[in-house]
Amino acid sequence: MIGSTQCNNSCDKMSTTYDFTGRVALITGSSSGIGAATALLLAKSGANVVITGRNADNVSKVCKECTDVSPKGLKALPVVADVTKEEDLDRLLDTTIKTFGKLDILVNNVGFGPLSSITDDNYVENHRSGKRFSSYCMSKAALDMFTKAIAVELGPKGIRVNSVNPGYIYTNFCQTNFEMTDSEGRELWDKLGANYPVGRVGESLDVANAVAYLASDQASFITGTKLYVDGGHIASNTLITGSSSGIGAATALLLAKSGANVVITGRIAENVNKICKQCTEVSPKGLKALPVVADVTKEEDVDRLLDTTIKTFAYSMSKAAMDMFAKCIAVDLGPKGIRVNSVNPGAVRTNIIREASLSDEQINAIWDRMGSQYPVGRCGEGLDIANAVAYLASDQASFVTGTILVVDGEMKHQVLYAIIMTIFLMATIKLSDGSDHYWGHNPYSSLGYYNPVRPVNRPLPNRRKYPGQGVRRFRPFRNSLYG
Repeated sequence: MIGSTQCNNSCDKMSTTYDFTGRVALITGSSSGIGAATALLLAKSGANVVITGRNADNVSKVCKECTDVSPKGLKALPVVADVTKEEDLDRLLDTTIKTFGKLDILVNNVGFGPLSSITDDNYVENHRSGKRFSSYCMSKAALDMFTKAIAVELGPKGIRVNSVNPGYIYTNFCQTNFEMTDSEGRELWDKLGANYPVGRVGESLDVANAVAYLASDQASFITGTKLYVDGGHIASNTLITGSSSGIGAATALLLAKSGANVVITGRIAENVNKICKQCTEVSPKGLKALPVVADVTKEEDVDRLLDTTIKTFAYSMSKAAMDMFAKCIAVDLGPKGIRVNSVNPGAVRTNIIREASLSDEQINAIWDRMGSQYPVGRCGEGLDIANAVAYLASDQASFVTGTILVVDGEMKHQVLYAIIMTIFLMATIKLSDGSDHYWGHNPYSSLGYYNPVRPVNRPLPNRRKYPGQGVRRFRPFRNSLYG
């Protein structure tokens, strides 16, 4: 997934990949900045758009621009409103429904930055009126969790909910709020952008493209996801290396104490071994830390470090390693104009289950059963992942790097797919002790029953037993499946 890091913020360069014909989109705060760019892109892609903001002149201006770029000349609906006022919100929604009869896409773009100190007596009230920044940052974290929660709740109703987390985006914010000239504002943004791996701050169109992708049918298996559009800013601030001393050692010890398998690396073997011993001692299960003496400035050492980690901790560890690897090389390669992202899929229909020698009917039932547990009501298809890859590799994602895009229908547990695959593949494995495992009657109807044929004189493993001729249920697995 390699693409350019440059963006042309012209309407003429907007993507026409998406088809929103017949869709109605309401974008709050769409009279300027990111909201206006999003409205223009959706209008250009065929949508009926609702433009709203507090400044009537700006609302009218963006409406005209949307009508001009609409393939069928659809007139945008102007609604002057302040979304901080409940009566304005009611009027905004009522006007939209009365005009178009429905609402397909809602982009909650508008926001304001209340500044408040946690020591203020009226902290909650100040959050509404505006003082200092802690409450603003807290509200952003709350929105991420809110996105996940309502994605699960609304998924069965056919509604997807996602969040776009932008980095610094060039708008007229500085000019409007700090009385800067255009040149002063641009100079400030350029200085901020110099610290980003991609070498620039974002443009409104970068965020608009992300919104259009998430709202499109190409993202129909994406819900409850946070999409970072920040030029690799988050990735560049989460890289910790050198775990044989200092911050790295403290981090390793804390993760080991929390039950993780940890890999300790550094250039001094004595320090590496010392931290490994400490990590093993604080591990609740006495897990041995893996020592790897390496210099991460040497390519051969980095290769050996990754190879040793993956060989030691196998599949699950390798996936976590890949996520961190994507973030790391996104930071390294960003200045060279190369973006690096990762796609994390949920259960996607492939031929993997055919290795278990099940019938087509059983295989389809398995996928359908798994899909029924997803908020979106289905498992993924290969095209869902292909669409995600195509978006990330395109110029529309030129400000997206070091991001982990989860394409999983908002499944409740990230490891569910691996657990299910392991259990089903066990169905045909001949165990080394001579016992066979096979599925009992209609196994795919309950996802958790199997009949073991025990060797003579071999007792059942020490697991909880359930009534019924040796049939046992994976209770922890069933709990994880249904929450």
